[in-house]
Amino acid sequence: MLKLFMTGAGAVALASTAALADPAQTTQTAPSENAPRYMSNPAPAQKALTPLDVATRADSQKLAATEFAVADTNKDGTIDETEFSAFAAYSGQANAGVEPAKATPAEKAFVVIAKGDGKISKEELADARGKSFDAADANRDKTLDKLEQQKFAALIAVRPAGAAKL
Repeated sequence: MLKLFMTGAGAVALASTAALADPAQTTQTAPSENAPRYMSNPAPAQKALTPLDVATRADSQKLAATEFAVADTNKDGTIDETEFSAFAAYSGQANAGVEPAKATPAEKAFVVIAKGDGKISKEELADARGKSFDAADANRDKTLDKLEQQKFAALIAVRPAGAAKL
């Protein structure tokens, strides 16, 4: 089951990255007549957004959208506790260097984000990421510096369900 989830999550992440790509950036320029074909200008690959890349509130919303697309494996428009736990296990590998002991348990994070109704909507996840951004922006300049980015990553890091605190 986990292997199936990981494969699906990777496919969703790839598809969402492709969907978010700017078509203007993905077109290649025609090589000059004298240049060999292999010297055409390839489009730059789009890097996946991680918690440590979040510098603006808009970035936090893009991260939430990407996380939602990956976590909503059954595509019903909400994330249930099972999907959130599986996402926590998957994202635990990419928690931007946050020690597992300092991460919030998935069960607790789910209850807070879902606001007690047992499901996380796109809006609830975006709101949670926005609040974490605001909490990390210590100087209130609406931009996260490197230290604030680390704080943001720590605020949104989750420990998989049932994982013991180290």
